[in-house]
Amino acid sequence: MDDPENHPPKFLEPGTSLTINNNTLKSEKKTIDKVELEDLANQKLLFQNTAMENIVYKLELFYGVEIDLSTCKCQFKNITGDYSKQSLVTILNTISFINKVNWTIRDHRIVFTALFQVTKQNHINQKLPKL
Repeated sequence: MDDPENHPPKFLEPGTSLTINNNTLKSEKKTIDKVELEDLANQKLLFQNTAMENIVYKLELFYGVEIDLSTCKCQFKNITGDYSKQSLVTILNTISFINKVNWTIRDHRIVFTALFQVTKQNHINQKLPKL
């Protein structure tokens, strides 16, 4: 890891955000779309055929949470709707229902997993019916 004392300080420009992974300490700087920033300021959470990666980004900004999709080998469907007055739990449950996935809170992060993740161990331990 780099020594912070050897680097000059950096500042975020207006309209940018910085996300830091607490486990790896990797950071990612993103520019926030002006319309998204206005929606956030006005407590609007709108999705228009929105991909899951963008939904996660908006939910993280809107609710101040960290969402991890890395363990879910899923093909998420795009979502459309106004979720401005919905709780985070309601939105997560909706995403789970639409995509047939589960979500849990693990290490202070929301983690999505497939409903049926077949593992080698599960496959070996299955009993075949007698004929």
